[in-house]
Amino acid sequence: MQITLSVVVFTYNHEKYICKCLDSILKQKTDFEFEIIVADDCSTDGTYDLLVKKYSDKVSILRRRENIGLCRNMYEAFREAQGKYIYTCDGDDYVVSDNLLQKHVDFLEKNRDYFSVTSWFVHRNEVLGEEKIRKIPYAEYTMLDYLRGTKVYFS
Repeated sequence: MQITLSVVVFTYNHEKYICKCLDSILKQKTDFEFEIIVADDCSTDGTYDLLVKKYSDKVSILRRRENIGLCRNMYEAFREAQGKYIYTCDGDDYVVSDNLLQKHVDFLEKNRDYFSVTSWFVHRNEVLGEEKIRKIPYAEYTMLDYLRGTKVYFS
């Protein structure tokens, strides 16, 4: 079995959200094989226990014995990924469409000069009790745009 896409989920104390996140990924309709890797950065709530109880037969769980921080957690999780492409998601995010992964891979397969795609997302602010759809305009952006923090990404 060749894995086309590795979905890497970064989590730290996301017990309240991780089920919605993983369920939204597991319901994806694709014509390719994908794996899900959850990199738990030593959560202190019930995130890890929930992962083992509900998802240990569906996802690979990487549990950090100590909190190593986002960058190292990402690096080590990416080293485990076997897919041709990587899709990242945080444990408190979820995918709103059941064919998003298929669309992303289809685009990358047809457009070999691109290295990344993104999509609209919902930003939830629990303190204010609100959700906002962040619409990234359809356009081409360079890596430099991203590294500079071009307003389109963070507005």
